[in-house]
This record gives sequence, C-alpha cells and structure tokens, in this order.
Amino acid sequence: MAAGNDTQDEATGAAVQGPDLTGGHVGESTSRRGEDVVKEEGREPGRFDGPPRGESQRPTGRTTARGATGVDPHDPIDDESPYLQPS
Repeated sequence: MAAGNDTQDEATGAAVQGPDLTGGHVGESTSRRGEDVVKEEGREPGRFDGPPRGESQRPTGRTTARGATGVDPHDPIDDESPYLQPS
C-alpha cells in the first residue's frame, strides 16, 4: 500500500459548512423585469417595436439616434438611409 492518507477526511480535514440557504428569499428577484418597466413607464426615448421576423414571428426592436446616445443625437439625413449606431 502506498504511503499517505487512507481516507478523504485525513487528506482534507473536516468539511466546512457554508451559510444556511434553505429558507428565506433565496432566488427571489430584487429588481423589476424589463417587460414590467415598459408596461408601467413606456418605452425609452428612441426605441420602438419593429416588424415580426422569421417563421416564428419573433418580435424585433428598432432604435433611432436618440436610443444610442443622449448626447447630441443626429438621425440620418436621408430617411431611406439605415441608422448605424456609433462605435
């Protein structure tokens, strides 16, 4: 038999127990869901719904210059131009 510790307890010592997490408010969110904020306060300036996409008709969102920056936002000069967010 090789020299060393014969059991796990001898090798690592007694197990250390952490705090009791079995009761109380474990896993409960302390903040509001984004969906609830939109329902209560409306959309942020510069953000709006886009057309549904794909076979599953997933919802999409769009943004204007105001949605990307609150500092001197400028929309595209031509309405047909796509909006490219600043990098």
